[in-house]
Amino acid sequence: MNFLAKLGITTITGVAITLGGMTYFSGTDTLESAKSVITDYANKINIFESNENILVSKIIDLKAERDSIQSRLDELLSSGDADAELISQLEAELQSANEQIENLENQVSSANSNSEILAERIDELTIELEKANSEVAALQVVIDENQTAAEPLTEEEMNELIDEKEPELEEEEPTRLEYKIGDPSYEIFPRITFETAIGYPDQVKFSNNAGTASMVYVPGGTVQNTGVGYTKVLPKGTESVTVTYNGVTKTVYIVK
Repeated sequence: MNFLAKLGITTITGVAITLGGMTYFSGTDTLESAKSVITDYANKINIFESNENILVSKIIDLKAERDSIQSRLDELLSSGDADAELISQLEAELQSANEQIENLENQVSSANSNSEILAERIDELTIELEKANSEVAALQVVIDENQTAAEPLTEEEMNELIDEKEPELEEEEPTRLEYKIGDPSYEIFPRITFETAIGYPDQVKFSNNAGTASMVYVPGGTVQNTGVGYTKVLPKGTESVTVTYNGVTKTVYIVK
């Protein structure tokens, strides 16, 4: 694949270059459209975080209300002469509170997921913009040098010039994720953590405060689906834990 196709550059006309579906120009208009997209994503993240704080506050209030209803219900049932109609009413209120809590927790999980996806996309776009700025500038030099030539460069000649500037990239080896028992809390995903269990200095505690995620530990574990508020002290001798969240799977190796 030649350099132009690799960059997504489909048109070179004068000083205008089309890259990845957006047109960039030399001078003050360079990459402004893409920068606007990044700003828009950042604003949306702020909105998601604000909504999340409101939802968490509602969840706290609902849990307090639910606990109060449960206490009243327990008192009536233990008295032995409870009013059947009142018990039925309280049970209905308890069920409604639990359903509202579950719905709000799902909304929080969704807000977290959307915010994380946008944050990752901002990082990707920033890297792409930095690379595009550098390579558009290199192409512009070639174009400017040939503006006054009687005959423009052929595509083959253009590719030869650009190939000389194209660096060879070294492949990076995958990073092994590790948590050493006794170290501070380790976050494998935002709000999904490992830490040394209190009272069990040789064991690790897994905590999920992010949303729906699956977890399996080795040796001896089976896949467990977890949600917000889930915690588990892993068995002594656990060698590794594999967690899948938002379609991404990571494995952490436990070391002493």
